Amino acid sequence: MAHFGHAGPQFVKWLNDHKDCWEDLVEIYRLAIDEFSSMLPSDRSRIDVAVVTRLAQPAAALRVAAMVAHWALDLPWEVVDPLDTLWPEIVADTGGATGDQRALALVVSYAHSRRETFCGPSGSSGQAPAAGWSGRWDSGVTWEYIAFYPHVLKKMLAEFGFAPEAVLAGWKERGWLDVGRGRGFDKPTRVNGQNPCLIVVRREAIDAIQRES
Repeated sequence: MAHFGHAGPQFVKWLNDHKDCWEDLVEIYRLAIDEFSSMLPSDRSRIDVAVVTRLAQPAAALRVAAMVAHWALDLPWEVVDPLDTLWPEIVADTGGATGDQRALALVVSYAHSRRETFCGPSGSSGQAPAAGWSGRWDSGVTWEYIAFYPHVLKKMLAEFGFAPEAVLAGWKERGWLDVGRGRGFDKPTRVNGQNPCLIVVRREAIDAIQRES
């Protein structure tokens, strides 16, 4: 806040003075997302299309920001989007084990090592640990999901070096989460006679990750 320079305020002032351009900028942003999302190699077996689609959004935002910066600051050089050159390499790097997959594999491994901290639907797992329950994980071999208290899962992801919100968005996009209607990443889940909102990871996703590891 103390050392923002002159460019930031000038950028914002231009936006505020040109509200009539906002809808056009939104449309440029949407078209850029479509363009980046469609820039895929002919052989798609080595890339992750879901990750590419998600990366297209910040890429489009950077393109629009660069355009506005040139207009707002009257920069003397031609607008050149470096992502036009870098994008194929970025797309190629989505192949193999993605961040979403690595994050889920680490979370599941961590959960297995602390199985006793997960409660059954009615507290059937015994007395709560001193730090509280991690979530719900039914006993036996027929369990359908592992449900985490949001603060537990987000702390876990952060400790593993991931951005929790970004990872959860990726899991949701892939259909790995069972989410409630109108909610972000969680849903009401029966635990100890109550219905707290937990982040529910489907067993199908967990089994798929374990088969690949």
